[in-house]
Amino acid sequence: MLKISAVKSLKATQKIRDSALLSQ
Repeated sequence: MLKISAVKSLKATQKIRDSALLSQ
């Protein structure tokens, strides 16, 4: 369970970084 949530948060962080890069 902890691993899954960690992976989800990692992917969410990557999505945020990707969208931030695209908006620049």
